Amino acid sequence: MAFDPVPTPPAKRGVKWFFHVFSQEFPSLVGLNLVCFLSCLPLVTLGPALSALGQVLGRMADDQPVEPVQEYCTLFRENLLRKLGWGLLFLAAAGVLGVSLWFYASLELLSLTGLSLAGLLCLWGVALHLLPSLSDDAPPVHPLRTAVSAALSTFSRTVLSIVSALVFLIPQALFFPAFLPLTGLVGLVLPGLALAFPRLPPSPPFGD
Repeated sequence: MAFDPVPTPPAKRGVKWFFHVFSQEFPSLVGLNLVCFLSCLPLVTLGPALSALGQVLGRMADDQPVEPVQEYCTLFRENLLRKLGWGLLFLAAAGVLGVSLWFYASLELLSLTGLSLAGLLCLWGVALHLLPSLSDDAPPVHPLRTAVSAALSTFSRTVLSIVSALVFLIPQALFFPAFLPLTGLVGLVLPGLALAFPRLPPSPPFGD
């Protein structure tokens, strides 16, 4: 008698797993998004907030047991001083692009306005990806170089995840404030979850 082979469970990576995590953890993600959104409001805390968000979403994407809001608050406190400088650097770059966006828009220079907006959105995508990767385990002199090297080691997945994150971010920017309820609901966790996957280790073979 022939026995049916044991079906291999789906790999905990990719688009299907993204939507699985999002649907199964939706209430927790909404709470996590709200807490992160509020902790970003002082602006100077943007670095610690986005870093903690990325770390929590990475654990959720890796199917680790996690209490999202509780762990976010813990990581936010731990990252507060360590990631404050990186957040301020990001804010400075975003400020320059924001001023250029306003300036070119006031002059009705559509091409330069579009480039400024594209640069601002790409900066958000890159920051959401790199801030959680600035690990405290990395060499202290070159944390940014280590994070960039890690991103380049999974270049295709990194680019795909940043594009996916921009798909979630662009409507929120273009149709602000109409999309503000969406931003408060899942506007940060959606791109953050998409950007968490390239940082995960390869999925282990079935049976390991």
